[in-house]
Amino acid sequence: MSGPIDLEKIEAEARKEVMEERMKDATKRIKTKMREIADSEQITANLKREMEDLKQSIQDGTV
Repeated sequence: MSGPIDLEKIEAEARKEVMEERMKDATKRIKTKMREIADSEQITANLKREMEDLKQSIQDGTV
């Protein structure tokens, strides 16, 4: 037969596991958001470049 159940230890381990899962989920969400931001920044840079090219073409009269 085993000794008495240490509820405090079990609760502490459960809290630790829950915290670790939350951290993994939060880290995954942060990485996803950072990729979305990087994609948005790249799209913005591409659009700015296209706008500048169009402005230059208009000034040159090639449009």
